[in-house]
Amino acid sequence: MPAEDLNRRLRGVDPEIVERVFRGQAIPQTGPWFPDSEWTSPELKDMELYDLDQAQAELEQGPSPDGFEVELMTENVAYMMDSAEIIQNNLSQIGVDVEIVTLEKSALFDRLYGNVGWELALNDWTNGIPHVMWWLFADKSPQRNHNNWHHEPADGELSDPWKASGPSPPESAQGEFGTGPGSGHQWYRSRINEALATTDTETRKEIAYELQEYIIDNAIGVDICYVNRIDGWQESVEGYKFGRWNEEYMDVQLGDQ
Repeated sequence: MPAEDLNRRLRGVDPEIVERVFRGQAIPQTGPWFPDSEWTSPELKDMELYDLDQAQAELEQGPSPDGFEVELMTENVAYMMDSAEIIQNNLSQIGVDVEIVTLEKSALFDRLYGNVGWELALNDWTNGIPHVMWWLFADKSPQRNHNNWHHEPADGELSDPWKASGPSPPESAQGEFGTGPGSGHQWYRSRINEALATTDTETRKEIAYELQEYIIDNAIGVDICYVNRIDGWQESVEGYKFGRWNEEYMDVQLGDQ
């Protein structure tokens, strides 16, 4: 699987997406949490996660120094496809040939969570509970997740697509958790449980920093940006037709149709 090698995953996603796709109405990410939060690791706040020269250097350390082919699946909506094309164009500059596959959301999720037949995926996720430890848990901890903890078995047999794989834990934890398949995920879940069990804010914050840095160092997932929510209102609205998704309406009066 092309994306299984760490050196093929680092430094290649461009925050240009913020300007070209979201017209500047988004915040570039430096990790899995809000970049201006006190709960974001100080090590990540000033880190440059997009650098094509560094991406090229990382690529040269892996098994495909001249590039490789990879499939990127995404939802067939405009901003997703536009973002995928920016990624495709930029990665082509270092020899990575990205084939974009667009799918309906249900089909995308079937492949994503089925953990079979995909290499890279681009989608959006809603942080329904704005708490850093919940986000680190819900997005990365459960076994049936969409991140880099599991891969299709190398022999192609799909009898156990959820067999644990992914990166090893930090060196300081390898004595306890080892370095075998699934050891990194086991360590990650253990640290999450420690954070959720303690009432000490500083201890919880230190664990949050540690887990964020681990996610970035191992490129388990690449968070591109948080999109701003923009609301508009006026005293009355005429001729508006409700769409499929409407999150919140307060003090809105519909005029004569």
